[in-house]
Amino acid sequence: MAEELDAEEAANRERVPRFRSYIHGDREEAAERLHKHYFQERPMYPDKTFRRRFRMSEELFLSIVEDISNYDAEPLPKKPNGSDIARLYNTHEEKHGFKGMLRSIDCMHWKWKNCPVAWKGQYTSGHQGHPTIVLEVVASYDM
Repeated sequence: MAEELDAEEAANRERVPRFRSYIHGDREEAAERLHKHYFQERPMYPDKTFRRRFRMSEELFLSIVEDISNYDAEPLPKKPNGSDIARLYNTHEEKHGFKGMLRSIDCMHWKWKNCPVAWKGQYTSGHQGHPTIVLEVVASYDM
């Protein structure tokens, strides 16, 4: 009887899905540490260490940060509303004679040759074997 219970418990444990553990990263602390290590008046590490670790110059990094900070445009909506769908249907039907086609979508994995070592696990999938960025194209006639 005990052997049957042990076998049943083992079978139940095999069915339990395994999940990755979540490690909480304190973003504010990481930003402070980044500033302390590289961007203070007297940084802890020299410029060449920043370039080697992040594979870009400090000037390029700061330019990207400034561009992101200054970007104040409204984000594109994730889903079109009813009037957008009707407009896209009509435009496509007029141009090509096909009814009911909303958009064309294409995705591609683009090899990220200079992916930072710390990020490789996040951007590497099992079927590609190397870090990639997924580029998705959604096309309509007015964009």
